[in-house]
Amino acid sequence: MQPEEERELVKAVVKVSRYTVYIALIAVACIAILVVSLFNNGAVSVAPSKANKSTSVSSVPAPSSPAVPAGITPKAMPPDAWKAPDESTIPAGKAGDMIRYGKELTTNTAKYLGPQGTVAQITNGMNCQNCHLAGGTKLFGNDYAGFIASYPKLSGRSGKVDSPADRLAECFDRSLAGKVPDTSKKEFQSILAYMKWVGKDVKKGQKLFGSATEKLSFMDHAADPVKGKVVFVMKCQSCHGGNGEGILAADKKTYRYPPLWGKHSYNDGAGMYRLTNLA
Repeated sequence: MQPEEERELVKAVVKVSRYTVYIALIAVACIAILVVSLFNNGAVSVAPSKANKSTSVSSVPAPSSPAVPAGITPKAMPPDAWKAPDESTIPAGKAGDMIRYGKELTTNTAKYLGPQGTVAQITNGMNCQNCHLAGGTKLFGNDYAGFIASYPKLSGRSGKVDSPADRLAECFDRSLAGKVPDTSKKEFQSILAYMKWVGKDVKKGQKLFGSATEKLSFMDHAADPVKGKVVFVMKCQSCHGGNGEGILAADKKTYRYPPLWGKHSYNDGAGMYRLTNLA
């Protein structure tokens, strides 16, 4: 090899070596940055865990509250708010049997009176407690607390004075979109007995906290169905289905989560048909 060629070869080797060193330094720097970043993220995620652990040991957490929609101020629970009577207060004998059966009919209406009911097939497949939560004992869940005590009263629909039996019959006709059972028979009278027991400590005219449902303020603009669909997808469809068809229970005879419309839901005469109640 000529001296000139040797010099060119040496220059090339030096140049390649220099670039290799540069690349190696850049790689080391990148690795260092990555390690530092991972360490910092780990420190941040560990710190709250320790803080939470310390807090849970040193203090008792406050009871969790349900999420409150924007624009609604949660109401403070008054100390004398109505509470459903304990089941231990249900009397013995025939009267107690009627109350217990009435509760069973209220919570599992379709099992006895639905399309495949064991007693009669006269309702749409929903249960009374689909609208009256926890068997009519939940505040702001259409409870039965003041139901019996508020009757007899003038009906805004019929213009006549209704009894509790008249109003219950309307529920079978509208909310259960079916036929009214014989009001003198065991099933109908048992539901009334249960309602009477639930509200046994409520006096006529007594103001009750949390009766019926929470009332929403009227909007000052037209409702937006596009925004409504977003809310439905986020808040409703996981229980009521993508099309509001509801979700059947394992026995396929009653609904775990009720339909919001259709032949197995309430008809247009029901209170829940009003959007202010449904919302």
